[in-house]
Amino acid sequence: MPYSGDGPDTSTKFDRYQPGLRMVGSYQVAADPWLTGSDITAADANQGEITVSFPRVTKSFTVVNTGSQAINVHFASRASSQVIDQNHYLTIPGTSGSWTFDVKCTTVYVSAFGSVGDSGFQLAAELTGIAANRMYTLTGSGIDA
Repeated sequence: MPYSGDGPDTSTKFDRYQPGLRMVGSYQVAADPWLTGSDITAADANQGEITVSFPRVTKSFTVVNTGSQAINVHFASRASSQVIDQNHYLTIPGTSGSWTFDVKCTTVYVSAFGSVGDSGFQLAAELTGIAANRMYTLTGSGIDA
């Protein structure tokens, strides 16, 4: 209801609702679908690492390996030596191996380090209504430390 001028204006308290990271409803409703994929080769600009940036915070996402070689999924770039040294990645075997991640994030990395030959992936994500800029940077033990 627009402000009528009678008494204090309380309308602004209620018309600024935005979905947030800790609002359960953002994860309970049906999410918006988002699809992508890529081939991964050692000749790629990032030496076999593909960065996937989601337009909004994910509810979950599934990565399917479309090649014969294993791929690796991680939440920090392997430019951080800890990703490799501390095994902060999940390996998905070749020939249609897949993994579903029930996590909130805005960026994920898919790479083929340690694999001989070319590989690829398809990714299907469930996106919440939460803007990507509301998500914090994933860091720490199990990510990049």
